[in-house]
Amino acid sequence: MAPCFSKSPGATSMSCEECWVTMAENDASAVKAMVLAKSLRRVVTTRKIAVVVCEGVSDIYRKLLQATFDQCLKLDMPYERNGVPLRFYVKVFCWSMPFMRKCIFLDYQTMVVKNCDELFDFPGTLALCDNENYLETSVMIFEPSFEDYVDLCTWLRPGKLHKSKLKPVHHHTGP
Repeated sequence: MAPCFSKSPGATSMSCEECWVTMAENDASAVKAMVLAKSLRRVVTTRKIAVVVCEGVSDIYRKLLQATFDQCLKLDMPYERNGVPLRFYVKVFCWSMPFMRKCIFLDYQTMVVKNCDELFDFPGTLALCDNENYLETSVMIFEPSFEDYVDLCTWLRPGKLHKSKLKPVHHHTGP
């Protein structure tokens, strides 16, 4: 099933652009996401900044997010995520944004202290691994693809998501 998302009122089209993306799952994380956005602006990023807004964010904070971010995407959650944690589900959802050419997902607990727009120059999909060599997606570079989104959703079906099965992903395209 295709994800449901909607742009904030008054948002402009972001077709074929590169974009920083984060999420807000509740009011507390919305505050952290706004700090992240302000840190990106402070280092003078040349890219757009977007936030995926989940149901747990109040109307007051949704308005603050709209004033802070270039793009706010409302994620209409399915009733069943098959036990997938919300933060992981949002990252999978980001793969379904066909109007974006390249994205860098930053966890809302991240703060940028130096311009790092050069990360958009890395080809393909890149994510870090933690100390135990498991996939760590606090910072993830990817090129949204609905085909990849469908593949990820298939992988997330019941019984398929176990930490022991998460292995490092080093998918590069190009030479």
